[in-house]
Amino acid sequence: MSLGASELFLIMLVVLLLFGGKKLPETARQLGRGIAELRRSYVDIKREVTDPLNTTPTSPPKQTTLHAPPHSQPRSDTPEPPQAS
Repeated sequence: MSLGASELFLIMLVVLLLFGGKKLPETARQLGRGIAELRRSYVDIKREVTDPLNTTPTSPPKQTTLHAPPHSQPRSDTPEPPQAS
């Protein structure tokens, strides 16, 4: 079912008569904002339902500690090398 040009013209005429010329832009803006909010809500809900990362783990993740390789840490049992003057 599609609307033809005459049906669209009749709908626009009725809307213009109901809201008036001054209120029509504000009403259209509010309608656009409402549709945009509805789309955002739909996308958010769809993402929550389909996103596998939102599942809660059954056990907490393991804590890992990173250590630097032994050769990258200065040794504390060797004296400082003499500095050139």
